[in-house]
Amino acid sequence: MATGAIALASIASSAIGTGISYMGMQNQAAAQKNALDYSSKVNAENARQAEMEAHEKVRRDRRTNKKSLARQRQAYSDAGVLEEGSPLTVAADTAALMELEHQDTMYQADSQARNSRTSSSFNKMQAKSIDSASRYSGIGTLLSGTNQIISSQL
Repeated sequence: MATGAIALASIASSAIGTGISYMGMQNQAAAQKNALDYSSKVNAENARQAEMEAHEKVRRDRRTNKKSLARQRQAYSDAGVLEEGSPLTVAADTAALMELEHQDTMYQADSQARNSRTSSSFNKMQAKSIDSASRYSGIGTLLSGTNQIISSQL
């Protein structure tokens, strides 16, 4: 009778250990998936923020640049210089350089946003992979535990 109780206790212990192992693996996978989902959302928000900041910076810079060009034209006018020939070329070059700065700002923001979106997509992919892997690993743990329980009875 004692042998039967010991065998029963062994089976129960194996079953409980297998169940706890399965639950632990599932909880760990869920935590990793949640962390990756959160990271994905943060990266997507960072991309949107970079774009919004760049658009606002360009908008403000363009306003400042218009004022600078107006002051430049006023200085030419006050000095009696006609806005043709060299002064016009200088004004056009100044405007072109200012616009190039705007384009550089937008390029950098687009690059940063693209990197953030890529990270976001990668995190989503990892989260899906962890979710699938944890299911298969859990099933494997349950089958292995069941096999050990059955083997111990043979």
